[in-house]
Amino acid sequence: MSNRKYIYLHLSSSYTGSVKYSLNGKDLVLKSVDWGNLNQGSKNLALAICKELYPGHENDLHEKFLKDYISKLKDSDIIDVSLDVTEFVKYANSIIRIKQTHGVESIEDILPF
Repeated sequence: MSNRKYIYLHLSSSYTGSVKYSLNGKDLVLKSVDWGNLNQGSKNLALAICKELYPGHENDLHEKFLKDYISKLKDSDIIDVSLDVTEFVKYANSIIRIKQTHGVESIEDILPF
């Protein structure tokens, strides 16, 4: 589990459709991402961000990140937006802690449904 703390995420879009995102001052670029809905581009963005935040745990976390942050962005946010992801960090840490306590690869391995 990463001991890095992330509170703010910055996203910016270019005219070519690529998205640059910054985490702790590190800039990363994804090509052809369309955010603010639940299409494949938004899913790829959420997965890439979660992979950078919590390597090895992105498959357990990206759907919540997509639902709670990426899909809620409005058209007016498409050019440039900063997000407070403090609540997501708390959620992710609890999921990772549960996985480690139960010694499972995926949180789905211990869900009752």
